[in-house]
Amino acid sequence: MQLISYIISVILIAIPVIILLSVLCAFVILKHKTLVLCEDTPADYGLPFTPFSCEGEHGAVLAGWYIPARNQRAVIIASHGIADSKNGILSYLLPYLKRDFSLVVYDMRHHNESTGKHCTLGYWEHKDLIRLTAYVKETFANDAPLCYWGFSLGASISLIAAAVVPDVSAVIAQSPFVSIHQVVRHYITRFYYLPPWPFVPLALLIADWISGARSAEINVCRVAGLLRHIPLLLIGSSNDRQVPLQWLEALQRVIGNSADLLVGPYGHMDIGRNAETYEPERQEIIHSAAFLINSIETDSLC
Repeated sequence: MQLISYIISVILIAIPVIILLSVLCAFVILKHKTLVLCEDTPADYGLPFTPFSCEGEHGAVLAGWYIPARNQRAVIIASHGIADSKNGILSYLLPYLKRDFSLVVYDMRHHNESTGKHCTLGYWEHKDLIRLTAYVKETFANDAPLCYWGFSLGASISLIAAAVVPDVSAVIAQSPFVSIHQVVRHYITRFYYLPPWPFVPLALLIADWISGARSAEINVCRVAGLLRHIPLLLIGSSNDRQVPLQWLEALQRVIGNSADLLVGPYGHMDIGRNAETYEPERQEIIHSAAFLINSIETDSLC
């Protein structure tokens, strides 16, 4: 009888603790925003640019910049990662302008100057990117090829959006995760030291209920068949603790021959933050990405 009472007491204590921790995990997911705002603008580099805003999904308004290349050969739509901003990725992308690729950089929902109540790790974000692409095509592209560039979350939504947007000619995806479930499981176990069950399904269920998202739909492998006709460059690292290299290797196998994988020695944020240390690797990425974009331009002329 005492054993039964003890078990009941443990359950009565455990249930509210599990619910509380799951709510906290959901809160962490939904409240991601720009943490450290870099104040760089194109004007700081002497570049002409056009600020713009366009409607996203679910009530969000996206703020961005169009930075034209001197002789526009393609337009790269760039999506940053969690807690970053268009300002934060600007300096990393500037070399593409020298190769005559115009840039569109924007703030994701709930980040920096863009609105939107929640970050949803890809659900509303990939829908935002689809609407932004239509706006860029109509306003800035002038029949130039459209390409996606993305980092981390931005890379994942670029791959998913490219599967359904017929106008996207190529994707450069640096450190993408495959699914929301995968990345939440990884973070909960590796960085918060919680077991994946029941916290991952409960946290996502709560986050979906609050935000109106459908996290189960964000899975790159499910749309891999639609990506096999698009030239892709996947970029990863054996030293990336946030996005393990095996995720990209698995993604490359699922997508097939259209996806090339470039592997470097840097950590998740190193190549953006430590420019001098990783300058050779940065140049290799830019060269590989430019080669990819040039190949689709050549094909379009044939």
